[in-house]
Amino acid sequence: MSDLYTHITVFLSIVVALGLSELVSSWGDLLKHRRQTRFYWLHTFWSLFIVFLMIQFWRSVWNYRNVEDWTMAPLTAMVLQTLTLVLAAKMLSPRVDLNQRVDMKIHFHENTKVFFILASLLMVLLAINDVVILHQEILHTENLIRVPAAVICLVAAFQQSERFHAIFATFAATMLAIFLYFSTTL
Repeated sequence: MSDLYTHITVFLSIVVALGLSELVSSWGDLLKHRRQTRFYWLHTFWSLFIVFLMIQFWRSVWNYRNVEDWTMAPLTAMVLQTLTLVLAAKMLSPRVDLNQRVDMKIHFHENTKVFFILASLLMVLLAINDVVILHQEILHTENLIRVPAAVICLVAAFQQSERFHAIFATFAATMLAIFLYFSTTL
């Protein structure tokens, strides 16, 4: 483990912490103004899901501890996937105005396209980085989950059906549980 790895992980940790802070701050605003807020279960589900992804992402950075070649390309790739994760979280964080009602169902569906495109991009970046930076086989266990997830996220970006999103949320929770079970991290 090099000093450069430590330096990079501190930077990535700060970026992830900013994303978590944004999400938790948004939750606090929604709870503070709960009488003006119409909550929506899919928004709540994906908000919690993205928190689990952030924690898993931060945890998985440990896999990169033995990488010695931290040139600009792998560094940029790591920063890009981190920023993608944080931007996806941002799509779930509404601005709360004291004088207006907040409908989380409307907010969720207005941001579905961008959120799921970013989620799909994140899955692709994670898969590519494991292959390019960690020199793992393209079809290792985690990528066998990420690749279908990327495709389904892309489909979800263009779906407005509540039934589709309910089924997808169940599928995503199941896939996350399987991913965490088979994850080689720690």
